[in-house]
Amino acid sequence: MENERRDILTIDASAAAAMLPKREADCSKADCGNILILAGASGMTGAAAMASFAALRSGAGLVRVGTPRRNFRVLQVLVPEAICMGPEEALRALSRYDAVAIGPGMGVSGRTERLLTRVIRDFGGPLVIDADGLNTLAARALPRKALSHRAAPTILTPHMGEAKRLLGALEKTREETALALADRYGAYALLKGQHTLIACPDGRLYRNTSGCSGMATGGSGDVLTGVITALLGQGAAPAEAAAAGCYIHGLAGELAQERMSCYGMTARDIIRKLPGAFVKVTREEI
Repeated sequence: MENERRDILTIDASAAAAMLPKREADCSKADCGNILILAGASGMTGAAAMASFAALRSGAGLVRVGTPRRNFRVLQVLVPEAICMGPEEALRALSRYDAVAIGPGMGVSGRTERLLTRVIRDFGGPLVIDADGLNTLAARALPRKALSHRAAPTILTPHMGEAKRLLGALEKTREETALALADRYGAYALLKGQHTLIACPDGRLYRNTSGCSGMATGGSGDVLTGVITALLGQGAAPAEAAAAGCYIHGLAGELAQERMSCYGMTARDIIRKLPGAFVKVTREEI
C-alpha cells in the first residue's frame, strides 16, 4: 500500500509475502538458486559465515563462498552446507551463478578492487554489493566506471556512513539520499536504518516496517546480504528481493529481541529466527 504524502510503498507482512518466490512441490536444490558470496579476509571469517548461513536459512539451494583458503577450515565447521572456494576459482565460471554478493569483511584493498571490478564487468546476473564492496566502490574509480556500464541489476546496501562516502555528502532527507544513490549508480539502493528505504532506478521508493534496536549489532548487515542474495537466486526480482528480504530480516530481529532482549541479541540470533520469520510471513504452521 502507498503512503499518500510521499508516494512511498510500505512493506508489511502481506506485501513481503506476495514478493517471496514460490516453490514447486517437486523442486530440487538446483531449482532454488546457485549463489556465490565473496566475503571474508583475515580476521573477518565471521562475515562470510553469517552471510552464507543466512542465505541457506533463506532458501538458497547451493551456496558457494569465495574466500581466502585460510578461512576454509573455520567456515566448514561453522557452515558445513556451504562450498568453500578461493575467490579466483569462484570467478572462473561466473555464468553458473543465479546471483552474486560481494563485500562483507573483505577490506578495502587493491585485491578487493580487482575482484569487485571483475564481478561487475563479467557477471550477467543480479549482484549485491555490501560493506567493503561499497567502501571500495566509493574509493576507487575502476569499479565505478565498470558499474556505469553494467546492464544487469545491482543492489547496494549502505548504512548512512557508507551512503555519505558513495555520494560525497548526504541529501536533506533519508528519502532523498536513497533516491540519489539509485540515480547516481543506476542501482537499487537499500539505505539501512530505522524504517530502511529501498529506492529503485525507476524512482519507486519502498519503506520497511519491521526491525528493532537490537539489530544494531555487528554482523546484522552480513545477514541481510545473505537473505537478499538467496531470494535473488530463487528468482525474485531485484526490488522484491530487497524489500521482502529487508522485511524478513527485520522480523527475524524482532523475534530475536523478544527472546534475547535488545541488549543480549547478536547477529547469529537473527539467523536463528529467520525460519520463524518466513513461517510468520507466509502464515504457515510450524
